[in-house]
Amino acid sequence: STSEWIATAVCHEVPLRQFVFTIPKVLRGIFRKRRRLLTHLFHTATATLQDTFRVALDLPDGRIGAVAAVHTFGDYLIFHPHLHILAADGLFTPDGTFHCMPEESLAPAIELFRHRFLHNLCEAKLISPRKLDQLRAWKHSGFNIDNGGEGPIAPDDTAGRERLAQYLLR
Repeated sequence: STSEWIATAVCHEVPLRQFVFTIPKVLRGIFRKRRRLLTHLFHTATATLQDTFRVALDLPDGRIGAVAAVHTFGDYLIFHPHLHILAADGLFTPDGTFHCMPEESLAPAIELFRHRFLHNLCEAKLISPRKLDQLRAWKHSGFNIDNGGEGPIAPDDTAGRERLAQYLLR
């Protein structure tokens, strides 16, 4: 199966996490008839995760190892574009060494994701500068990154990696 292949051939035997990146309801309609724009969500989320890890680990040349899938549905099959990323819980350096992430709050990553995503939408003229200012002023932005909260999957937990890959592919 594809999930077995991801778990055994794609993922390295390092701690793994699933990250789910979501955007506010008010922005979801932009993607309903412009599905090609979902690559914007993918690139913004993966760059945010990698840059957040680079700062936390002080590894400016570190690279993330990840598999991602854009989902366009939520509960009750309501249109809800969001991104699932199955990622190594740390970074690889150019020599192949893996460096584990410390336990940290995702709040700075959420703000970075929010800022980049809104900026890119404004640059692409998908939201106006006025709408951008309104969205930046929201106390509760509607942007979120969920990492499951239960800790990473252990390096030797092939069944756990496959379970996360199955969820990613659903």
